[in-house]
Amino acid sequence: MVLPPTLDQNTSRSQALLFPQEGKNMKPIAKGERKILLPSVKDLATSQSTGALANRRLYTITGNPESANLDVLREELKLRGYAETCFDEAKRRPAVDLQWGPKRKVDYRNLGRSQRVNHFEMDAELTIKSGLAQNLQSASALCNAEEFYPVAHFLNSTEEFENFSREFQFSKALSLLKAWLAHRDAAQPQDETFQEGVVQIALMVVQRKLDDLDQRLDSEANNAEQTEFLVLPEEWQVLSESDFDRPSLPNRALEERRSEQHRLRRRGQRLSIQATSVQNNQTAATQSRGRRNHTCSMPNLPTEDCRAEELDQSAEVSTPEDRLVGEDTSDHMPSGLALLEAVRDAINVLMRRPQFGLHLRNIWIMKPANGLRGQGIIVDNNLESILHHARSKGAGTFVCQKYIENPLLIGGTRKHDIRQWVLVTSINPLEIWIFSECYVRVAANEYTLENLDDHFQHLTHTIIMCNHPNFDPDDDYWRCQWDQATYQRLLQEKAGSDVWTSKVLPGMKNIVIKTLLTVQEALSAPDGSDNSFQLFGYDFLVDSNFDVWLLEVNDIPMLHASGPVTERLCDPCLRDALRLVLDGPETENPCYPKFEMLYSGPHISKCVPETGPLLTIEGKSISRPKNLPPIDAKTVQREFAERHSHQIQELAARRRQQEEKELQKREKQIRLRHLLASKMLGSRSSAPNILQHARGVE
Repeated sequence: MVLPPTLDQNTSRSQALLFPQEGKNMKPIAKGERKILLPSVKDLATSQSTGALANRRLYTITGNPESANLDVLREELKLRGYAETCFDEAKRRPAVDLQWGPKRKVDYRNLGRSQRVNHFEMDAELTIKSGLAQNLQSASALCNAEEFYPVAHFLNSTEEFENFSREFQFSKALSLLKAWLAHRDAAQPQDETFQEGVVQIALMVVQRKLDDLDQRLDSEANNAEQTEFLVLPEEWQVLSESDFDRPSLPNRALEERRSEQHRLRRRGQRLSIQATSVQNNQTAATQSRGRRNHTCSMPNLPTEDCRAEELDQSAEVSTPEDRLVGEDTSDHMPSGLALLEAVRDAINVLMRRPQFGLHLRNIWIMKPANGLRGQGIIVDNNLESILHHARSKGAGTFVCQKYIENPLLIGGTRKHDIRQWVLVTSINPLEIWIFSECYVRVAANEYTLENLDDHFQHLTHTIIMCNHPNFDPDDDYWRCQWDQATYQRLLQEKAGSDVWTSKVLPGMKNIVIKTLLTVQEALSAPDGSDNSFQLFGYDFLVDSNFDVWLLEVNDIPMLHASGPVTERLCDPCLRDALRLVLDGPETENPCYPKFEMLYSGPHISKCVPETGPLLTIEGKSISRPKNLPPIDAKTVQREFAERHSHQIQELAARRRQQEEKELQKREKQIRLRHLLASKMLGSRSSAPNILQHARGVE
């Protein structure tokens, strides 16, 4: 690093022009003494007009002054010989060496090789909630995001609305089974927990989700069908009416379902009796014809069609939804101790999934896709309410994510999360630095699941906690922040061991590396990526099992002190970040806290089409149109009922037509036999007996 020359007794005239105010009253400096002179804004304006900054490195700072202590930035840059530009934005901006501010003011296409900017052009792939959710969802080759990122859906299309609805319904069924099993293990009376029919439906939904196609293909029947997971409207009515706070309440939808199944069962019994009767009549007719053919040589006449087969086929339904409607829970699902064992088996399978512990009362959190600092967040457990709110704001407005219902509660019963600063000085090769200290943000109110509208319980953003009536940055409790040392001590008391060093901190570092590797290709794609660096704010949450979960990644983390905890961290973070970016990692920083190297990857060559054959894929993607209106659960139920009623009417009409044809066929056969008997036997007295016998057989 080259520092600007200091003014001493041998200061040249050109150097004095650069600092006119200081040059007039300059005192002699002892030999070997160094002094850094910082120009005032007036001096900068004068020197710019005279071209005195032609050989100086320039920087510009724009953006929200509350996001960071900008005076610290200016101080560090001036110490390194940088001069701040004061050109109006309407004029042509000079080629600054460092630009600090929002990326919308950066011309990434025309950056010079030595210019640096503090944002990656494509950082939205990581820092916007929709980008983070979509990238982690499609990054199965690099990492299993289910291990550290709660399942999330970007509600931007009809298909995503449906996928979210199915995930929500499955979560409700799983949460219900867990609650019922906990009641049974606690020897809670059966009249104080969920009805057995509700549990059977929840188990049926969960087993349908777990049903593996490969297992069905390997079975002896080999009758597997590739069908997507779904929950029938009448099943969802039963599950949605189940209340975790009052599980023993009568379920009206369950009673209606039982009545409908009883009606279908009686109808099936009638069809079975009719089929048996037709089969018996057909057998008797066949035997009688055999005896008649043995005694009398008569021509072969048309035989009666098998109505039993027709009745059996007509009882079958044609769609997966119709087949599921025909299921009778009381006949096909276990009950009593068998039901308890079946639920326990299903829970044991699901326990191997990383996000099993997040399902308690099926609570979800809606985050604005482009929101910042906790604004517009909604916590809800009602599917209709979530869908209505998302649709009212327009598709693509919200990301709906599984709420972490089992947060770790230490130092009382308040929820908390961790803010960790991460610096990326290069994207290719990837170089990641992590700040040596984090801090913890604590909710103001005690955590419960009774009131989902209280943001002081469920959110921890400092900008929200500042609005609490008891907030006090000078009070250890009401400042709603802990430093890392306090947090480590509380973890030690809770776990009985140094779980911070053994599990929490390694989990945080692992998530940082995996997420940045996931978006490395996207961030390095633009031409200006080599000129970029960025300081990110990672937010983590620790659950009751000391597992670490990623909440979000902030592109403009607050680096302005909001209390004693952050006052000790913000300025050192900014100073050390500039040291790494401008001076390089070779320079030492004896101060603490500071950034530490977390990951240094290899350089990845970009694919150049000219170096090999051009490979293209032609075709048309198959997807549902985005302009279709989202499907409402009540609409689906009504359409299904109408379709089912129409199918029953068509079935009855076909049966009536078939019966009329059969009647006409029998009458024709009788007439033919009467004519045949009259011709063969004439007026002999045995003819009427034969004809009567023929009619009796028919």
